[in-house]
Amino acid sequence: MTRDSKDRSASWFMEHHGGALLRLVHLSGIVHWQAAQNVLGFPKQMPDGLLDVTFAGKKKPDPFLIEIEAYPDQETLRQIRRDLAMVLLTRNVIPDMIVFVLLPKGKLSIDPEQITASAHGLTELQWKIRVVNLWTLSAEELLATGDIGLVPWAPLAHYDGPPGQLLEECRQRIETDAGPDERENLLAVTQVMAAQRYNDVELLRLLGEPAMSLEKALLKLPASKRVVAKLEKEAERRGEQKAEQKASQKYILSLLEARFGSVPKGLTRQLRAIEDPKELDELFRCAATCAGLAAFQVALERS
Repeated sequence: MTRDSKDRSASWFMEHHGGALLRLVHLSGIVHWQAAQNVLGFPKQMPDGLLDVTFAGKKKPDPFLIEIEAYPDQETLRQIRRDLAMVLLTRNVIPDMIVFVLLPKGKLSIDPEQITASAHGLTELQWKIRVVNLWTLSAEELLATGDIGLVPWAPLAHYDGPPGQLLEECRQRIETDAGPDERENLLAVTQVMAAQRYNDVELLRLLGEPAMSLEKALLKLPASKRVVAKLEKEAERRGEQKAEQKASQKYILSLLEARFGSVPKGLTRQLRAIEDPKELDELFRCAATCAGLAAFQVALERS
């Protein structure tokens, strides 16, 4: 299952069952929710989900920004800042933000309270979010809620029994409780989420054959068409970035060869593993000014 599969599944889920995730942060008094109808700007960095949630006693809905991340990392924090800024700029309001992390990654974690400072420290922005680590939740408790929208997340939660037993129960719940018009799509989303944790094709087949119905459903929905288009643009952008990265690496190697002759294969492999544009810019300057390949090697290892 690719990252695009996860992103598209999350987009479909947010449009149809996004309100189920609000249960995981114990919100009460929800009268109505819906996926935001407006199209945010910055299409290349669209958030996973923006929900308009109406509470009892309030006339206007409140925006809830949902971000779904496979692992906790530094890119997650940058994405959170971008998402918050997008909603603030387009709606002139700060949304409540919930970040769902699917899988642990070593000792990394997302601090729910962050302070971002300007270059010279004259300005600071402090922000707080709610972080939900799926693996700390109980799969049994998710299934016990009776909310069909929480079933796709159960394979990522803690479960003491064999995974096959859990996936079988997820499939049975969906086949029994989901409406006929979305049963296949919920199974597809559950399969995509389970694939984030279990790298076992036969195990995933307990949820059905590799699902194509989700892709077909996405293409039929107006709002989802926009999501697909933005994901395609994002893929195109990543392709352009990859081409730029390769070009930068080639220029650096050409410069090193022009100055110092043959470049060791080990150094070449290390350089080609660098993808960050800023790091490549710094290495280009280093290649132009360093005293020799040994000095460049030191700079490369610091990147």
